[in-house]
Amino acid sequence: SEIRRFYVQDGVVVQNPTVTKVGSPHDSITEGFCDAAAEWAADGTNFLEKGGMESMDIAHETGMVLVMSLWDDETVNMKWLDS
Repeated sequence: SEIRRFYVQDGVVVQNPTVTKVGSPHDSITEGFCDAAAEWAADGTNFLEKGGMESMDIAHETGMVLVMSLWDDETVNMKWLDS
């Protein structure tokens, strides 16, 4: 399994660029990518401990909702985000 991102702008499909982590190239999110990212960041991963790509497959089959909030706070310079 993999999660592959791409974008469409003005009818043109833009593929996600390939990145190299721990010596391996990746152009999608796979368990191998997650292993390499965890090794690179040296902070471990609980994604694989929680079922990895198989649990993502199950979640996608049951449905998800993408929620985004965009706003700007000039008064406190968005400190809520970093504080």
